[in-house]
Amino acid sequence: MLCIDTQGALAFETSTFVGRSVGVLGITDSGKTNTVAVLIEELLGNLPMTIVDIEGEYWGLKERFDLLIAGRSEHAELEIGPENAAALAEISITRGISIILDLSDYSSDEQHAFLLAYFSRLWEVAGKERKPYQIVLEEAHEFIPQSASSPLKAVLTRIALRGRKRGLGIILASQRSAKVEKDVLTQVPLLFLHRVVHPIDVKVYKDLLPLPPARVEEMVGGLAQGQVIVLYQHAAQLVQIRRRATFHAGATPTLDAEAAPQLRSIDAATLEELRSMLAKSEDEANSPDDGQAVRIYGGGRAFGKQFIIELEKQMAAKDQEIAQLREQVAHQREMIEKLLDTQEALRRQVADQASASVAPKSPASPSLPPPPPLNERKFATLVKRLADLPGQERRILQVLVDHGEERLLPRQEIAAWLQVQEKTITGHPPMNLLRLHVIERELHDDGYRYRSKLRWYLAQEFPGQDIEALIKRLF
Repeated sequence: MLCIDTQGALAFETSTFVGRSVGVLGITDSGKTNTVAVLIEELLGNLPMTIVDIEGEYWGLKERFDLLIAGRSEHAELEIGPENAAALAEISITRGISIILDLSDYSSDEQHAFLLAYFSRLWEVAGKERKPYQIVLEEAHEFIPQSASSPLKAVLTRIALRGRKRGLGIILASQRSAKVEKDVLTQVPLLFLHRVVHPIDVKVYKDLLPLPPARVEEMVGGLAQGQVIVLYQHAAQLVQIRRRATFHAGATPTLDAEAAPQLRSIDAATLEELRSMLAKSEDEANSPDDGQAVRIYGGGRAFGKQFIIELEKQMAAKDQEIAQLREQVAHQREMIEKLLDTQEALRRQVADQASASVAPKSPASPSLPPPPPLNERKFATLVKRLADLPGQERRILQVLVDHGEERLLPRQEIAAWLQVQEKTITGHPPMNLLRLHVIERELHDDGYRYRSKLRWYLAQEFPGQDIEALIKRLF
């Protein structure tokens, strides 16, 4: 049994977390980080894990546990970059070595690139090893955001939603629940919900908890530091999480001096062996024997094969999707052209029959030559181009055709005809109409004035036709 809360109310075992996604949410100073540390302390004895530490505040775990800190910070025992992240992930899961990825000295781009290579490889190896393994991801909203897509988000989402069959569990921690991908958060079966104050975050809690909204708001508003609403198997209970047993490097400094803890060290021989394995993997990844060209990323570091393969898979999928869309567009164009040809043939047939049935006029009265046949395909294209315009621009054209053929209309008058404010016209000028050459404008002291050129345009494009009849068809 795991000792997580002070009352012993949570009857969780290590197996509760194997292959399961866990969410720990709450604002700063609500006890969220302490809860994550307590879960790590309870699981480390039985589960190897990777802890993603972007603030450099989890090294205190080495006070009681044997972990390897990899990164560039002063506490890192193994200096590592994105180029050998995949190799480190493979070593961690195959040999059961727990690792703190201290990314506090990495740029945001480097963090994303490192984690993409790391977790892509971890996912692949986990499919072969099928061993229980845990991931702890702090600031989850930065890597699995609600509002954007990325290769890293795709990999982490896959782990959160489908990691169970490979033994992969993940603890997602965030201070902004509303910014974490909703499809992931709603599928998390075990939640630790600390205090939040932002109305949007409170709404997320209301959506997650099977309680009346008023009751959720009351419970969340009354949470003290360290108190948490635990949601598991559709049941919610309020508990007080115990204090962590290891040094909290991220705690707010106090006036009283606090002695630095004694940390456990990785065996020197093991550390040297890891360095050799990573160096060998890096050489193999950068070897030109596999036929891959050299890739460059951001700051100029070469990445491992897995990072490249993941991006190339996504590019290939996008290329295939684009090709399918182009094929659909080509098919639709072909269908439209056939319909237009049929329409033109029918129009000519009707015209021929009508002219044959009309009695000839007296030879004394001169007859006007019949107008040339209308190019229906060309006219249909114009109709479509006007139909695709924003609604406001189509209304502006209608006003100018009706009232602005002989004179230039100022914006104020156009706005009055449309019953909108003048700034609506100023902020969204009819640029598409100007590009189509169906209107023109002149700059005056009071701003631009507009005039219709539609009749002139139709006369140029469709000579000999009844212009007013064409305008009626357009509108």
